[in-house]
Amino acid sequence: SARDRLAAGWGGGASGDALAQRLRQAGLAPDVVAFRATQLGWAVAGLAIGGVLAVVLTVSGRGGLIAVLLPPLLAVIAIVLCEQRLRARARRRVARLEEELPTVLEFLALCLAAGEGLRDALRRVGDVGSGVLTEELRAAVLASGTGSNLSDALLALAKNADSPALSRAIEHLVAAMDRGAPLAQVLQEQAVDAREDAKRALIESAGRKEILMLLPLVFLILPLSVLFAVFPGIVMLKLGIS
Repeated sequence: SARDRLAAGWGGGASGDALAQRLRQAGLAPDVVAFRATQLGWAVAGLAIGGVLAVVLTVSGRGGLIAVLLPPLLAVIAIVLCEQRLRARARRRVARLEEELPTVLEFLALCLAAGEGLRDALRRVGDVGSGVLTEELRAAVLASGTGSNLSDALLALAKNADSPALSRAIEHLVAAMDRGAPLAQVLQEQAVDAREDAKRALIESAGRKEILMLLPLVFLILPLSVLFAVFPGIVMLKLGIS
């Protein structure tokens, strides 16, 4: 069909798989063709706005090369902004998922320690919670209830989220299910590891922000301080020489 040919021609292959993965991370349907169509609409809108601006510049007598380059430039900017918007949404959603992970794992461990089965514990967490991870767990429980294996549904969740902390926790959980190990203890250990990862990420983020805070000091405040300290002396030397 035309849709399949479009998918193969624009967005197929490895780039299409990466885009589908980003769409899943952002909580959207992994429809590459629909996203590319939206991106094309943004490009057409940018091209139209650039054309209008080019006409206005030409009529006002300020046309030339900028009037020629403006429409395609705005079209390219629109395409890039659409892509960056998707990337930012995916990053925010994955970050929220990783923030919720330690609490969800501890709640699951508590439910399992109280005697509930894993499926019931996952269903309870999905019913009680309202975050990104609980939404994914609800989808996994629903998939496992419609014929899919619970282990496969959890592994698919980890693959779609593409979060190292979540993938590690689910892999340990599935391995414990296969070996018959106590799941509550495994989840509690993974919750501790997830909290340590969150602390490490917070420290790294604080270090990066500290460096960014130094930039205005080094490149703005310090030069101005030197200028205010040196300029009066220079003025006085010039007055003395003259």
